[in-house]
Amino acid sequence: MAQGNVTHRCFFFEPSGDGLSIVGFGPMYITTIVTCVVNSLFAVTATLTNAVILGIIVKDETLHSPANLLIACLAASDLVIGSVTQPCYVAYKTGELLGVTRVSCVFRMIHWVFGWICTGVSMLTITAIAVERFLALHLHLRYPVIVTTSRILKVIATFWIACIAIISSLFALNSDRYWTFLPAPILLINIIVTIVAYWEIFRVLQRHRNQIRDQMALQVFSEDNASNASGVTCKESSSITSRGSAKGLNFKHYRKSAVTAVYVSLLLLLCYVPFFCAMITRVVVGYDTRVKVAYECAATLVYMNSTINPALYWRRIPDIRRAVRKFLRRFCCCCRDLPVETDTLSHMGSGNVSFIRKESHISGTGLHGIT
Repeated sequence: MAQGNVTHRCFFFEPSGDGLSIVGFGPMYITTIVTCVVNSLFAVTATLTNAVILGIIVKDETLHSPANLLIACLAASDLVIGSVTQPCYVAYKTGELLGVTRVSCVFRMIHWVFGWICTGVSMLTITAIAVERFLALHLHLRYPVIVTTSRILKVIATFWIACIAIISSLFALNSDRYWTFLPAPILLINIIVTIVAYWEIFRVLQRHRNQIRDQMALQVFSEDNASNASGVTCKESSSITSRGSAKGLNFKHYRKSAVTAVYVSLLLLLCYVPFFCAMITRVVVGYDTRVKVAYECAATLVYMNSTINPALYWRRIPDIRRAVRKFLRRFCCCCRDLPVETDTLSHMGSGNVSFIRKESHISGTGLHGIT
């Protein structure tokens, strides 16, 4: 194995990190081998799973809700990670191991550019999902008028164009050392906006839950008195109470959708924060062996997020799970016997505020009148 050329400069990348020895079985050598194996495996799973998620959302018009379009944007970003960024990372590190400087440089650049574009899009999309859930709760009947699929598509296009433009500007700076100072504040702003949005969401949901509990207690008390006075049977009274409880179903499913969005956000942060910590450490401490080992491991964790996300969609979003089951039964012979999942939300009617429905408007039995 040859050591990388210390004096070689690859585009705008600083050459200091290339001089770190990966000879023998030292920390860098072992880290490179392990990260290459892990990224090779997760590149396949990320590509296949996100291609399926993106395909079913695009093809199935019943899934064309604003929330699902944002999920599709996240899946598209993860698809690029799996199909381009991770394979180029493996090629770049393999070239570094073999001392093939020119090949390593080319794949390093491709891996870096696509990786950062997709990372930026993912961060912005996670924040957009939080804001979308917040608007679904606070806009009430105005939500389907203001938050339309066409506007969401424009927002998504803006995310991609902005990230491409920002990454392209780095070629003019001709150095990546202080690149940390741009994404770190953006990540911080995204975290703050996301936390505030979810804080407001769950504050309102908790208040609504308390209102429902008080209303149900009062309703049961009133119906008991009415049944004693008018001779209404216990069965009829129970039926009336049950219908009153049904008014809370919209909030029940909205709460589940909000929790799902929180899971996606937390998962992304858990995978991204170590990487940004490694970036900051590089600027403050320098690019020694320990920092580079941490940097490569943290980058691999970021890429693994692209495989974990589709599993979370499957677990938490019923309509996507049903669509994936349908796809697998149709195109995969070994999956023909998968059970058909019943539509548990069909009774929601026009009051559905689910994370997964195209008709995600909010009726008077749902959010209307709750502030």
